[in-house]
Amino acid sequence: MKRSIKNGRDRAEIMTKSSGKKLGSLVSARQGVIQITKPNSTRTSSYGIFDTETIEKVVKLVVTIEFKIGN
Repeated sequence: MKRSIKNGRDRAEIMTKSSGKKLGSLVSARQGVIQITKPNSTRTSSYGIFDTETIEKVVKLVVTIEFKIGN
């Protein structure tokens, strides 16, 4: 989660700078659904997926982070 927050913060700073604002403090961070699928799969589920058909796996995590935005 630490890397996800840093990555999200970097992206948020790019967006806020382009609008003339400054990025504030972290408000919240939540981990969402986990999708474990076979490679090149397009399957998704709002409850998550755990593929049991193949040995090779791709793991996708959804992390939602919120920051304050100031002047």
